[in-house]
Amino acid sequence: MSAATTMPLRLLAALLPIVGLGPAPANAQFTITVDPVYAVSVRGGGLGIMWDETTLLQRVEAAPGDVFWVVESHSLHTRLRERTETHRWIDGRRCPQLGEVLAGIARLPRANIAPPDSARTDIPPSDMPETRLAGPVVTSAPGIGMRIIRADYLGPVADWWQRSRGELAVCWQNEAIPLGEGHVQPKLDRPENIADWRP
Repeated sequence: MSAATTMPLRLLAALLPIVGLGPAPANAQFTITVDPVYAVSVRGGGLGIMWDETTLLQRVEAAPGDVFWVVESHSLHTRLRERTETHRWIDGRRCPQLGEVLAGIARLPRANIAPPDSARTDIPPSDMPETRLAGPVVTSAPGIGMRIIRADYLGPVADWWQRSRGELAVCWQNEAIPLGEGHVQPKLDRPENIADWRP
């Protein structure tokens, strides 16, 4: 299943381009930026096993030309009566596997919304979570804040994220990523924030 959709306001606002009114002064102070470019969610399940996972892949520019990626993830895994909640991070500077995960997004096959007279392909299977990937649209058409959501249960998006989980397994850490004089501010630390960023 693939669908273009309107993103939550907080996610959309974070990705709107900043339009300058002219060249910056030579003595302008550089501002560190943390842009949540991609959002991934895994939700659902069955037979006593449920997933509720949200992950942000964020592009950081710490200084002019100093660009790297960080990942923040919150998950709630329920197995019968046992609940496991985690809030974790990945520092792309210490995780070369993240580069392959990002490259995998570009290799996802193209998908278009089916016309009204086509056969239905979006009927969900039972007892399986849905995987969603949200990111910017590649287009030559003018627009601001244009994003798309790719979603499936058994398909290229779910396969990509399942492989990515395995590749990133050794990279997770519990501490927030150091940045400047502090650290990358969490976006998935509260239930209301998770709901805003979940695709």
